[in-house]
Amino acid sequence: VYDIFGLLAAGGTLVMPAPEAAKDPAHWVELMTTHHVTLWNTVPALMQMLVEYLSEHPDQVTEDLRLALLSGDWIPLNLPTQIQSLWPQGQVVSLGGATEASIWSVYYAITTIEPDWKSVPYGKPLVNQSLHVLNHHLEPCPNWVPGQLYIGGIALAQGYWRDEQKTNASFILHPQTGERLYKTGDLARYLPDGNIEFLGREDFQVKISGYRIELGEIEATLLGHATVKETVVAAVGELQSKQLVAYVVFDSESSDSATEDDMGIDELRHYLQQQLPEYMVPPSYMVLDALPLTANGKVDRKRLPTPELISNHYSPDNYIPPRNRQELQLVKLWEEILEVQPIGVGSHFFDLGGHSLLAVRLMNRIEQDFGRSLPLATLFQAPTIEQLAVILQQEQGVPTLSPLVPIQPQGNQPPIFCVHPAGGTVFCYLELSQLLGADQPFYGLQSLGQQEGQAPLTTVEEMAMVYLTAIREVQPQGPYLLMGWSFGGMVALQIAHDLLSQGEQVAFLGLLDTYTPAHMPDEQALSEDVEVVLELFGGPLSLDWEVLRELPSEQQAAFILEQARQANLVPPDLGADQIERLLQLMKLNHKAMRSYSPPDYPGVITLLRAESGSVAVSSAEVTTDPTLGWQAVTSSGIEVHTIPGYHEYMVHQPTVAIVAETLKAGIEGALNIDA
Repeated sequence: VYDIFGLLAAGGTLVMPAPEAAKDPAHWVELMTTHHVTLWNTVPALMQMLVEYLSEHPDQVTEDLRLALLSGDWIPLNLPTQIQSLWPQGQVVSLGGATEASIWSVYYAITTIEPDWKSVPYGKPLVNQSLHVLNHHLEPCPNWVPGQLYIGGIALAQGYWRDEQKTNASFILHPQTGERLYKTGDLARYLPDGNIEFLGREDFQVKISGYRIELGEIEATLLGHATVKETVVAAVGELQSKQLVAYVVFDSESSDSATEDDMGIDELRHYLQQQLPEYMVPPSYMVLDALPLTANGKVDRKRLPTPELISNHYSPDNYIPPRNRQELQLVKLWEEILEVQPIGVGSHFFDLGGHSLLAVRLMNRIEQDFGRSLPLATLFQAPTIEQLAVILQQEQGVPTLSPLVPIQPQGNQPPIFCVHPAGGTVFCYLELSQLLGADQPFYGLQSLGQQEGQAPLTTVEEMAMVYLTAIREVQPQGPYLLMGWSFGGMVALQIAHDLLSQGEQVAFLGLLDTYTPAHMPDEQALSEDVEVVLELFGGPLSLDWEVLRELPSEQQAAFILEQARQANLVPPDLGADQIERLLQLMKLNHKAMRSYSPPDYPGVITLLRAESGSVAVSSAEVTTDPTLGWQAVTSSGIEVHTIPGYHEYMVHQPTVAIVAETLKAGIEGALNIDA
């Protein structure tokens, strides 16, 4: 409606193609020339058709066009540049919104395309409208943190005609401001400059092999490749065997490899593996001449062809069935907990979507069903049913927990050794290890004391000594690559100091938003609690941290578990024992952190600092020292990289992808590797 009457109200003339030639670019150009069209308003796919036609017929380019409005779908990153090459005087504006808010609510004037963009920013609200990115509790999401997009302002509809139930479900009142809002069903996040980044429909968030995946993020990453003109990613298959499929239209002028489908797909797969975790890299690809479109020019997902799927975890060639009663019990248990079928005894726990919370649940069930108490890190040492069954068959009891965890032991590069945060486990580093690449060995160093009967280490110096002994079992000599997130950075520095004292070479020491004890805010202890919850649940759990801190120690684990159950994050059969043990470790590690006095360090420190600080620490408490106090510790200088986002998300999406790229560049420079 607004597309018609908005233009007429402004004194413009509406030029529409003849119905029989509605999809003919030659007809469009004829109309543009005849009527001296100055404004173009369509979905991006139709503008793409016009640009391609005029690229082949440059003599037909009109000089009148001064404004292109694009809305209704993703804008390919190369399209604005193509438009501006045809009409240098023209302006390109991205628009977005919803019918329930009078079509348009957000705009972004596209002037340049930044090389690190994965998509064109959604933009800022139009006059008299508002945009909100809120979590499930209707609380504002910080910069870089994804949430649900809501629209407010005078353009909101009163509701759905004669459908009170649907109206009440979609239109809400903001609990703090009382403002009436429309829930769009879109996912988005705020950028530091105030613009919003669109992340796709909530409907397009799928769960595959235990992982929640936003299809729009994969599509945006694919569009960042020079050879990709258009793409759609879909989840295809039955519930238990869904698989990612990437549909790609190559821009043959951008890359020679795109002319050969297999070469182009191999290049794309390698590109995605460098940009995304392995579970977000589609195993199946289909090259199309064009994406199917609906009558109004949007991508028609229902008409996408169905490919032959490639199983990630099951095929006649790699499937090994259970061979005894114990393996059969474990297979049934894994299939229940991971929600994946079928699972063979050679399948890898983490390849199937396993994470820390599922590991806690699995070990709890193993204790119930097999009468054996195994530490969480057993799954790093025995990540398959076949290996786990061997441990359960051993009569001598549970193997002694080692501090060294081979998260990704394969590769030709010198290994990275990454020390645990205050929570003590290293599950949080899984995604980081994947993003650093298949050729980069990655070992975690976990707290001792997770295993019943095993004494914890109580000082940073003691941890460094024990961890260093374990490191030398894998790598007897340097150059060493060391790092740690938060509290782990302190221990990593002490290990590096001890190695240098022994005449060894430390090529790289990375601190992931680690403060010196003297510069740590008093409220930072709350952040350590947040880290533990993130390690367990893979995301933020809305807790009253002050209430948690005031509870007696023996009640804290039960409190966290009950809050997680109310948020439907954990099943009813999960006990509090593992959580309580991790909380006790966290408190011991926090005490060790407060009493630690860092020695003078003669090497170079690489510090990755969270731009937004901590969600648990007020801005008034944060140090103004950009080095977080480490400049006074090192005599060889410190390299500071400011990472967008919060402390708690340094090793979680979306921040971890930026962290991985920064670390890769730093390590390559330290080892003098050609990137």
